[in-house]
Amino acid sequence: MEYIESLRVFRSIVESKSFTRAADIHGMTRPAVSRAMAALEERIGCRLLNRTTRQISLTEAAERFYEGCVRILDDLDTLEANVANHTREADGVLRLVAHTT
Repeated sequence: MEYIESLRVFRSIVESKSFTRAADIHGMTRPAVSRAMAALEERIGCRLLNRTTRQISLTEAAERFYEGCVRILDDLDTLEANVANHTREADGVLRLVAHTT
């Protein structure tokens, strides 16, 4: 799974407090969400979530990581929206030459 997508999954898990709801949000299966979290934790080298059968809680490192993750994802979404809007708007000089014939 792509790194940025795993950050989005992490954000969804934290905000919804559920792997199942995060899976629904992203159109994934629950095991795929779990694998994405395991890969993210392996990549950054620390545990992010304390999991039990009833609840999910953030580790201390995850609280700091979440704040940065939200900021980065929001900036990325804004950047993508700006680029998409810029390509839709006409820009530049339009010159027309019309002959009388």
